[in-house]
Amino acid sequence: RCRADVNATLSVTGLILLGADARFECGTASTPFSGRLAIVIRGDRRFADADPSVSEEAGTRGVLVMHGAELSLFGDDARSAPVRLSGTAAAGARSFTVSEAVNWQAGDTIVVSSTGFDRREIEQRIIASVDGTTVTVTEPLSFLHYGEIQTYEDVADQERYVLDQRAYVVNLTRSIAFRAAADAWSEAQHGGHLMVMMGGRAFVDGVEFQRFGQMGKLGRYPFHWHLMGDVDGQLIRRSSIHDSFNRCVVVHSTNRARVIDNVCYNHFGHGFFLEEGNEEANILSGNIGILSKKVPEDRALLVTEFNIGPADRFPGPSTFWIPHPNNAVHDNVAIGS
Repeated sequence: RCRADVNATLSVTGLILLGADARFECGTASTPFSGRLAIVIRGDRRFADADPSVSEEAGTRGVLVMHGAELSLFGDDARSAPVRLSGTAAAGARSFTVSEAVNWQAGDTIVVSSTGFDRREIEQRIIASVDGTTVTVTEPLSFLHYGEIQTYEDVADQERYVLDQRAYVVNLTRSIAFRAAADAWSEAQHGGHLMVMMGGRAFVDGVEFQRFGQMGKLGRYPFHWHLMGDVDGQLIRRSSIHDSFNRCVVVHSTNRARVIDNVCYNHFGHGFFLEEGNEEANILSGNIGILSKKVPEDRALLVTEFNIGPADRFPGPSTFWIPHPNNAVHDNVAIGS
């Protein structure tokens, strides 16, 4: 259990929460964690070497929750809500205004979405300062980002139409963070992964995942419910997943999970992904996915994550992959996919 005022970095080769008495708690729903905790996943030690009761298939660099264990993380959610530009931000600008006052901090990492046809115009920046609705970044923007609301009057049918194409601005920083060591950017692109399985329980709110996912590895995703059946309201909410090597949130043969108000930025393969097609009664609401990238063909798990050419059925990958209609999917945003 975390102390409310802790400010620490924990460096590990992996974490196993195993058994009904195992619990990792940091903050609560009513009292979110206000300190700073970073958990850095490093090395290549296999779980099976550390604990023979854990399957060889668990691999390395994982956070595993199983056999009745519970992961309960509630970070400070003040940074979590995305906003829109309030006025166009010109190329070269270091300051811009957003649609509402934000409680962001100097040093936070933000992303400004593209508003043109080139997804390379999505820009990541570091905050220098915030003054109400004015955000100043340490390096100027390289591209124009549109920030106006347009209205149109149709005299014939007496209708008024509103077109809102303002750029989104999202904050990736959270008070609780899981990060794979920087060597995950190597050719292997082998980050961390979090898997809830075999009766585990996960309530994750306001948590950051950076350099997670393992390219080309089945089951190695930043956040993953694996063959869980009904999970009765378990959730990932108001969290950020960025620089992922293998998808974002995967719901695999699992029902009644809640995936709400998350941001996924700069990921390879499909983003928010229901895997088998038998997943039902899950809620995917208020999520925003930005920059879904193709996987190299020789390392893709599905043809839809790399396909190239006009004859292909799907121009993948998809930010949201929803194969079953009996799920609540609403108020989500996909940009650059």
